Amino acid sequence: MNRQTLLAIAVSSVLLIGMAGSVGATPGEGPPDDLPSVVPDFVSELLGAIASAVGSLVSGVIDAVSSTIAEVAADESVLPVVGR
Repeated sequence: MNRQTLLAIAVSSVLLIGMAGSVGATPGEGPPDDLPSVVPDFVSELLGAIASAVGSLVSGVIDAVSSTIAEVAADESVLPVVGR
């Protein structure tokens, strides 16, 4: 590239960056003031149902893992022989 091309690229980059900076947020902008004060009932019900489902799933997984560990621990043929 020659000097004129590099100079044109540099100048246009500076101008574009300068214009983008001036378009930034102005003080006082933010979320609207007319947001609902209370979450609708269906949202609370939905979150409760999700929490219940996740709790049941986790409880079921823990029970399954616990019973599998108990079965494996009770089966002496699976355990390594130590000190024999």
